[in-house]
Amino acid sequence: MRRWKLSLLLSIAGAWAAYPLVTAQPRRHGASAASSGERPRAPVDASAPAPDATVTRADASVTRAPRERSGARAERPRPLLRAVPSPTQSQRCVTLTHGDRDGRWVHPDDVLPPLGFVDGDDLLTIVNRSPRFVLSPDYAPDDLIEIETGEPHTADECTPAHRHCLRREAAESLRLMLESMAATGHVGHVHSAFRSFGRQCEVFRGWSRSTGQDFCRATTSSAIAGHSQHQLGTAIDLFTRDWANRGEMMRAGFGCTPAGRWIAEHAWEFGYVLPYPMPLAERVQGSICRHHGAEGPIDPRTGYRYEPWHLRFIGVEAAARFHRAWAASGPDTARELTLEQWLRQERGVDADVDLPVCDGCACGLCTTFHDGAPPPTPSPSAGARTRPATPRPTGPCGDRALLIGPDGEPARAASSPRIEQVQARRESMGVRVIVTLSVPGRTVTQTPVTSRAGASYRPDATYTAVAPSTRVGALPRAYPDLRGAWRLALAPRSGDAWPWRAALRSTSTPAWVNGANLRLPTLQGITTVEVIVPPVGDVVRVALMRDGRVEGPVRETLIR
Repeated sequence: MRRWKLSLLLSIAGAWAAYPLVTAQPRRHGASAASSGERPRAPVDASAPAPDATVTRADASVTRAPRERSGARAERPRPLLRAVPSPTQSQRCVTLTHGDRDGRWVHPDDVLPPLGFVDGDDLLTIVNRSPRFVLSPDYAPDDLIEIETGEPHTADECTPAHRHCLRREAAESLRLMLESMAATGHVGHVHSAFRSFGRQCEVFRGWSRSTGQDFCRATTSSAIAGHSQHQLGTAIDLFTRDWANRGEMMRAGFGCTPAGRWIAEHAWEFGYVLPYPMPLAERVQGSICRHHGAEGPIDPRTGYRYEPWHLRFIGVEAAARFHRAWAASGPDTARELTLEQWLRQERGVDADVDLPVCDGCACGLCTTFHDGAPPPTPSPSAGARTRPATPRPTGPCGDRALLIGPDGEPARAASSPRIEQVQARRESMGVRVIVTLSVPGRTVTQTPVTSRAGASYRPDATYTAVAPSTRVGALPRAYPDLRGAWRLALAPRSGDAWPWRAALRSTSTPAWVNGANLRLPTLQGITTVEVIVPPVGDVVRVALMRDGRVEGPVRETLIR
């Protein structure tokens, strides 16, 4: 630690010595994948905003919370969100709200949420794909400096075409890390750093409008504006000069190179962490960088695919705490912590992650703020303007979205779900319980889903330890009760415990969502849930449960 402090002082006193550790940005704009979104080909002109990507700075009178420079734990938890004046229509990223030729779009209330925005100055703020944790269009750090020279610059001056910038503390730590990398023979190449809301809007437009791309594919390759960690001024895409000269940079194979392994093992010592590790379902057990084959879905724990080049600075002290928590959680097991989960624990958020914003691409597995209340209509009697008693969503996913109110909490259904019919039959693998449910709109449920490839309860498995899928080698994990979520509960006839629980979702739900413990929307109407449980004698009990308590009657069903 003393040597690190001395190095920091020497680095500052040396006024950013000209040792070529950070290679210059090539004239062609490079690419970042999911979290960053800079394209490796077909560059987007950063010198002028795109015609359909109008973004202007919001009200300059917005005040920001005092900055926590070190990222250390406060005595009292800092607020998750801050309120800001409502931006005007001209401050919206219209690439998102206008959508593409197939009608994919994001509701304006999800781009500029009514709840407010996260505090970007907080090194431990949560920024992800959900509508709850989004950065304001006006946000930019006020201590940006150019990485190579250490000179201060405004957000408007920090563009990929001109210079790479980070917040001062992040840039100083980065220089020390690059020096250590170089000492081991790895010359660093910073490919992307700070990007403003407007720049991210342009980047996303480039992905969604380019040849061979569309809006939905763009959402898996680029963060939508306001949801990118690069806007914080503390995130970088880091490679080596050698890797950059080999062509396409954004390849998962970088994580298995000597430099990629060095970054994974040592970046935390300089305050940087890897937010997007390889998903457990893809990972060859015992390896942080090898995967089973073809690229799979996004990691439900983070909302992104594996990005061994994407680093986020959270402060040296905080990174050390995260590293200790990660090591204690059980790396390479289902209990392994990601940065997202650790930050949520720090802020007291119960679920592992939130579903992404609704954009018409993953309806049934997304979240929207908009409650869908239609415009007031004249009353037929007195001419008064009234609203319907139960507003409906009008976003791209309609009733297939998880609806949250202005307080960030899921909207409650007007009534409770109801069990209509239960059947149970013996099979070679156990007992298949088939439950028909009547589910009202806006009912909230949670994982695990027991789809065809999803969770099933073999002997000794319970909701506190069940494999998320039928894939061989799937690691068992726990699904503790989440506030306000309904689940189906099953048990043998004897005993008071309810060891088996399942989401109120049909068998068509993809099994990969079980990679995280999170809330899910249900579909209104009749839903059939199938759960495989161990042999339980002649009778199985079935009930509906919310907040860990049985709600409504218990059904006892004879096993055929």
